[in-house]
Amino acid sequence: MGYNLLEKQVRGAKVAVKQFAVGLTKFVLGVFLALVVIGLAGVSVTKYFLTRLTYLPERPVYSNDSPSEAPTAAAAPDAADTAEANPPQPFTDAASATPVTEPEPEPEPQADVLYEATVVQAIGLLVRSGPGAEHGQLGGVDFQDQLEVLEESNGWLRVRSDNGQAGWVKGGGNVQRSN
Repeated sequence: MGYNLLEKQVRGAKVAVKQFAVGLTKFVLGVFLALVVIGLAGVSVTKYFLTRLTYLPERPVYSNDSPSEAPTAAAAPDAADTAEANPPQPFTDAASATPVTEPEPEPEPQADVLYEATVVQAIGLLVRSGPGAEHGQLGGVDFQDQLEVLEESNGWLRVRSDNGQAGWVKGGGNVQRSN
């Protein structure tokens, strides 16, 4: 009888070890699969965001944009493809088949310069198409740029920069007379 009892205990120990090994294997395999799933999810999310960031968003259109500045979403990519495929050809007169050239625009007469000024606003100034913030932006002038003041109107100055850019800038303490 003692032998049977010992055999039952050994058999029970073997079963317990086997159950422990199976449980440990299931635990390790479950942790491994969880890490694989989390890793794949991270790769998928990363790929999604990287592909989303490769395309530029559509340019916002504001109420103060001029109609010529507002691009159409469908026309922009197609226009670039068409321009590469079909370069612009000069207009020709059908009778003579010679290119017709447009006349050169008359250069704007040089306005009398009231005085020369230097931009003293540290961040520079916006150049606008008219004397007021409601007019469109044409560009800008940097700090310490030299300007020729052509006209003054309600605190705005019509100026021409050294590079030939002409327009209106806000006067006041933004510019200082040079001469």
